[in-house]
Amino acid sequence: MKDPNTTVPIHPALFVAPGVAPEFEQIDKYTIKFTYPFAFQYALQSLAAVEDTFAWPKHILAKDHPRYNANATYDDINKWAPWWSGRNKVTVAAWKMDSISADNTLIRLERNPYYWKVDSEGNQLPYVDFVENNIVPDRQSVALGNISGQFDYDGTWVGNQHLPLFLKEKEGRNLEIGWFNNTPGMAIYMNYDSKNDNIRGLVRDIKFRQAMSLAIDRDAINRQFFLDLLDPTAFSFSPNSPYFDKETGKLFAELNIDRANALLDEAGYKDSNGDGIREYADGTKIELVMDVANHDLYVPITEFLIDTIPASIGIGLVMNNQQQDLIFERRQTLDWDLHVFDIWGSTAPLAKLEDWVPVSKGFPFWNQKASEAPFSPEYAEFSNILLGARGLDYDTRVSEMKRANRIMTENVFNLFVGFYRRAFIYNSKLGNMPEEAMRDVAFGLLEGPMRPEQIYFKK
Repeated sequence: MKDPNTTVPIHPALFVAPGVAPEFEQIDKYTIKFTYPFAFQYALQSLAAVEDTFAWPKHILAKDHPRYNANATYDDINKWAPWWSGRNKVTVAAWKMDSISADNTLIRLERNPYYWKVDSEGNQLPYVDFVENNIVPDRQSVALGNISGQFDYDGTWVGNQHLPLFLKEKEGRNLEIGWFNNTPGMAIYMNYDSKNDNIRGLVRDIKFRQAMSLAIDRDAINRQFFLDLLDPTAFSFSPNSPYFDKETGKLFAELNIDRANALLDEAGYKDSNGDGIREYADGTKIELVMDVANHDLYVPITEFLIDTIPASIGIGLVMNNQQQDLIFERRQTLDWDLHVFDIWGSTAPLAKLEDWVPVSKGFPFWNQKASEAPFSPEYAEFSNILLGARGLDYDTRVSEMKRANRIMTENVFNLFVGFYRRAFIYNSKLGNMPEEAMRDVAFGLLEGPMRPEQIYFKK
């Protein structure tokens, strides 16, 4: 039963229907029984997606909870950092929390002696005794730290924008370059519940959404920002997913300015005063604010779109660039228009349902009122497919999810530039590092064949 005094949420991956989680009871010291209200084929995967936030060690954290310690407060609990508050000292992961530096710039994880994996010869994993995570101020510092040997690996912050630097510096250094295949590029989310009546009506107009997607010059973005390593794609599940279909992924992903303008004309958005920007029915100029956090790739792409889209189809765009925490605070309100960010969970959408459908109130962030009233019948159908798919056998699930993917791309739920081969860098002294891997946050960011617990230092 959830404690009503804490704001720590139930992980959305546990929900089997909007607001409905399975019942569970403790059978004995080592056994918990889960009871689902209907057949739920996806049970193990859903629990795997929440392993870092589901089980918290009572013997460590009880001292911080008012129920067990009169000196503890709920204010302190609700201010906890997501995972370095101490609960990671007991974990099923390969490493557990050891310490955090006083200035919060170095997090040390030590080997978990009770980790549940062994290698093919029976050796206990992980091989590496401890891991140090450095927190640095910007991406350039991460890239320079990898080149100088300060860091052994980074696959989170460096990318193709640093690839020329890595290639130039690779000779004579202990550097290797790997690739994450089909990494999601930049997405642009639309606020379907905007407090502004004009904006809410605009983004709920399918012709506007289709026109915006057709006005994105993905080929130019590929050349300028992705070094020709981008595959232009619509807002879609990932090619790494069994739910992807190539033809579906290309819907409204081509540059077609004439068709985009025709769609906006059909929808009734005219430029009556000849200033180059279309107006709403009440004569107000259409001008949308694009929220984008400080990012050395997404900011220049946003600037490119602001330069090209108003000139080509007459939709005004203005950039709001702030620190990421401020941008994230804004997106939890209804006072934003467009939000630039990643696609999360595109490889395993059923493990990240909160980013796609209304598993509970306030989700997804781009249609926060979807649990009350989805923005369109098509989105309601899409949501019902995803919410029901986890109870289906594999083959039926794949078929239904492909149908959902087509509904999403045909209706352009949000905007997207495409998937790309993303560079990462590592120290050549590391053994068992794959040359190619995948990224998806649903199961901890790094996916096969990247297996951090099997990485070791060569002699």
